[in-house]
Amino acid sequence: MYVGLSDSNLTSEFVFLTPLPRGPVILFLKMCSYSHSQRMMLQEGSESYGYWKEPPVPIYIRFYFFNLTNPEGVWSLKEKPDFKEMGPYTFREHRLKVNITWNKNGTVSYQQIKSWYFESDLTDGSLEDIVTTLNVPAVVSIVSTVTLH
Repeated sequence: MYVGLSDSNLTSEFVFLTPLPRGPVILFLKMCSYSHSQRMMLQEGSESYGYWKEPPVPIYIRFYFFNLTNPEGVWSLKEKPDFKEMGPYTFREHRLKVNITWNKNGTVSYQQIKSWYFESDLTDGSLEDIVTTLNVPAVVSIVSTVTLH
């Protein structure tokens, strides 16, 4: 039998399927629903507040670069660009909400501080690597100028 996701469907169908008296089952479901809503409510002291203010789950950001291995040949217009992929360079992001203000209209205002920490064990390379890239706006400008004349 299909069990719906709304509270009324779940309660009525669960009561219908169980041989238990209806009163204790309905009371149990309402207590579970109340307990869940209290834990999920965003307010100081609630279980979810700490997770919202400072998420405990690590957030990783990975960057890849394309290193131009033959810049002299490219700038002399004698060679096509030859790129080598470098990375990933991995950083762990830490987020913290500060200056939290609970507004009278039921909203919350805050500022968020984001910090990034280099994760050398998750990185293929180091922060000392030198990467040569093309200046794309300059290349587009040069190509546009050359093709217009």
